[in-house]
Order: sequence, then structure tokens, then C-alpha cells
Amino acid sequence: MPAVMVALEAQFDLAGTAGERSVAAGDFFQELFTVDVGENEILTLVTLPAVQTAAYAKLHHRASRYAIVGVAAMLDLDGPACQSARVGVTGLASHAQRLSAVEQALTGRQLNNSAIAAASARAADGILDVNDDLHASAEYRALMAQVFAQRAISAAAARR
Repeated sequence: MPAVMVALEAQFDLAGTAGERSVAAGDFFQELFTVDVGENEILTLVTLPAVQTAAYAKLHHRASRYAIVGVAAMLDLDGPACQSARVGVTGLASHAQRLSAVEQALTGRQLNNSAIAAASARAADGILDVNDDLHASAEYRALMAQVFAQRAISAAAARR
């Protein structure tokens, strides 16, 4: 669920021999299976802010069920208008991250099918190193990021 934590802007509190510290989700997830926890630290608290509406959609690997691409969308709506959007993705690159181009394309817009499709088309914008492996090529992952961004955003908007 790294994409969800990134989109939620979760905070992770850690305690260890050197003291306590708080890490934002965007910094916590560093690489695949690598998080910012020191050798002598433990996770003591995860803080999740409240959201108005949210959804998650993923293309999973059939055997492992891990996300080839997973997208979490958190929306703050005023009627059909999007006041703010937080969209996170996992599986697209080496670590979970926000889809800022999608968020910017949604904010201030009326959330109809064409606006959601146009914003979702920008899902791979700014992602510098798209994963390319035996499970999915970089091109396929980038395309699936668009598809699953559209699904997650549409589902979140439908829950208003």
C-alpha cells in the first residue's frame, strides 16, 4: 500500500537509540522493499489524515498479487469540482510516488469523464525511470498507469 500512504501524505514516527523522528511517506518509501528505517529503529506510529473520498485500483501480478501498477486517488470535492487531488502510484518506478501532473490537471476542474481521462493521460509525466522487467515493459507500465489512474479517480469521484 505504498501508493495509498504517499497519496494520503502519511507520517511515520520512528524511535531508536538516537531518539525519535518523523518521516513523510514520500521520503519513507525509498526503493522496492526499502524504507527509511534505521538499523536501531522501530516504527511507533503511522498518522493518516482524514480524506473526503478515495479509491485504489491496481493491475496485479497473477501469482504474487503484487501491483504491476497500483494507483491511489484522494479527492477533496465541492460538488462536481475538484478542490484538491492527491494521487499516488506504485509499481511504475522504483518506489511509490505522487503523480503531480495528474493532480495539477484535476485541481480546479469539474470532474467529468473527459477531464478525468485528460488528467490520467499524464500519469507517467515526470517519472524518470519507469520499471522495465519480465513482468511488464516500461511502455506497458506507463500505459497501465494511465488506465488505473483513470479507474481510481473515477471511483473516488463516484463516491462523493
